[in-house]
Amino acid sequence: VEVLQAVVALRPGIALEAVASGTQALARARLDPPDLMLLDMNLGDMTGAELARSLRADPITAAIPLVAVSADALPQQIDAALAQGFEAYLTKPVDFKALLRLLDEAAAR
Repeated sequence: VEVLQAVVALRPGIALEAVASGTQALARARLDPPDLMLLDMNLGDMTGAELARSLRADPITAAIPLVAVSADALPQQIDAALAQGFEAYLTKPVDFKALLRLLDEAAAR
């Protein structure tokens, strides 16, 4: 999270809010839907795929663009996430240029 916060800080007009669990992320997204969500694929209380399904099932959060973040870099895992509707898949360690590009694209929408 600290690394992502440092990268996001390079874009002063963008704020990053981190939460500790998928349950908290879902509640926060329902309260105030963000322009983009970075989802760790291995959360403590659910997987990123489970969180994505919950977000997609709720009309309030269904349209939020989702980006998977994971240390798992096997092609079949990346393909599965993209097939589930993730806009992009960032592997850890995160490629800073790729993250900044995603943030810039989200800000331009």
